[in-house]
Amino acid sequence: MTDDIDWQLLHRYLAHECNAVEVREVERSLAADPERRAMLRSLQDLTERARATGGDAPPWNSQAQWQRLKQLMVPGGGERAPVESERSPQPRFMVGRTPGVLPRPVRIAAAVALLVGSGAVWWTLQRQRAAAPPVEVAVREYNSPRGQRADFRLPDGTRVLLGVASRLRVRADHGDIRRDVELEGAAYFEVTHDATKPFAVHMANAVARDLGTRFTARAYPGEMAAQVVVAEGRVALRANNGSHRSAGGADEEALLEVGQLGRVDSTGAVSVRRGIDLGHYLAWTEGRLVFKDTPLRDALPELSRWFDLDFRLGDTALGKRRLTASFYNQPNNEALDMLAVSLGLRHERRGRIVTFTP
Repeated sequence: MTDDIDWQLLHRYLAHECNAVEVREVERSLAADPERRAMLRSLQDLTERARATGGDAPPWNSQAQWQRLKQLMVPGGGERAPVESERSPQPRFMVGRTPGVLPRPVRIAAAVALLVGSGAVWWTLQRQRAAAPPVEVAVREYNSPRGQRADFRLPDGTRVLLGVASRLRVRADHGDIRRDVELEGAAYFEVTHDATKPFAVHMANAVARDLGTRFTARAYPGEMAAQVVVAEGRVALRANNGSHRSAGGADEEALLEVGQLGRVDSTGAVSVRRGIDLGHYLAWTEGRLVFKDTPLRDALPELSRWFDLDFRLGDTALGKRRLTASFYNQPNNEALDMLAVSLGLRHERRGRIVTFTP
């Protein structure tokens, strides 16, 4: 929201007194600011309640509302002596009506005026809050080095299994108001569901929002896409930067079900694969590293993270060879022998550097 709000125009809009041009002006202004839209929905709801007042419902009591407003405006809630005008005093109430009770159209206008005034006060308070210096919230960081995983629980009870060479950042007040975490690498989440505080995983270019689930999320630096695999429940997946929109102009979002893999590529485009092999994508959570017909060039970064070794190719053409293998708790030397046999290659190790040759 900005300072250019025309409160009188908004008053007429809520009272359905705007012409077509003014309606378009208000709605164009609202479309540009989600905070304005949220405030308008609240004002519309309360205004419609005021408009519905009548019949058996108690009337809008202007005297009671004036007393409430006066308590807010006068320090200590006391009264001030009225300031008399030099002109002849106007009648306070319409003849023939109960003192303090206004006719229905005027009650509606009074309700709208009070609500719009409340909106102005609300906006002033929002500006004061925005002007106040931000409060720094401590962030806890969980790290797992290459070759190791980490298993822990967050303050809200959510279990996290952090993959090798991964990092998870969590606010110290996690669960108090919101439950957002930042992931770099891979992690498996068993989320303690809370509909009032959705659990969200923020990755480099994607956000995965829990809808009561167990799922894995992955976004290592240098990889072309962030991905999420659902083991139980549902996950909503969208681009983190809002750069990719559907044909209708809305931010693209995919609702992932069990056995589906969602991906967000570097452009923000969201795609979904159905009927995947869950065992393959969840194998790492059980301590197994699995490859199925994977080009060696694509497998090397994962092998490096898993075994804490640096792999090199003596010939770049070797990167096209396809790797199908499964590793589980083997010593590094044994795993390297298996790897070389699977690829029909030789390997030479010097310290932490392993080089493959034909």
